[in-house]
Amino acid sequence: MNLHTQQAQVGTSYLRGNIWDILYWLFVGVYVFCIVYKSSMPLMNIDDINFYTALVQGKDAWHGLAIDAGRFFPLAGWNLNLIALFSTSPYAFMIGNALVFVVTAFCFYKLSIHTKVHRALVFVFFVTFSLTVGYVKITTEIIYPELTQIMFLCLFFLGAYYVYMKLSNDTTEINIYIYIYILVSVCGKLCYLSQRGFFYSY
Repeated sequence: MNLHTQQAQVGTSYLRGNIWDILYWLFVGVYVFCIVYKSSMPLMNIDDINFYTALVQGKDAWHGLAIDAGRFFPLAGWNLNLIALFSTSPYAFMIGNALVFVVTAFCFYKLSIHTKVHRALVFVFFVTFSLTVGYVKITTEIIYPELTQIMFLCLFFLGAYYVYMKLSNDTTEINIYIYIYILVSVCGKLCYLSQRGFFYSY
């Protein structure tokens, strides 16, 4: 095989990978548009209405603590309260959901690059995951802590990979990575408890 043929094969392989990358981020862009577009429609359930009404009235969204009722969902409304500092428009909350989705997509993409999986498989898997009924539901309503839980989980895995690589290369300047990793781990664990309801009892 001559050099020209090898270069042609490399170029073709790169082009194919690049096409799947373009499709991946094009899908992310369309998905983000749909999330924000959803905010022009009526809220779908009573929890949405209660959360949104509290925020519009200048109150905090439920923070997740109601020990007397057997409920413990830490960080349940942290992202909503943060957004409400700037705006209580439904579009603001949906833009917040869209940003969470973009971070999740970025982490998934970066992790897939390091695993060297074919870009087509990455695209198909992420599209399948993103279009599941459960995930669509939590991205188009404002009350679900699972959305940020998934984001923190992806950040956790990405941080774990980078810490592992730094340690395996015997690098001593890893303190900042470890601190970030610990922070993301704690946030991810709290969001996990938000979903599970640590002290929930029937």
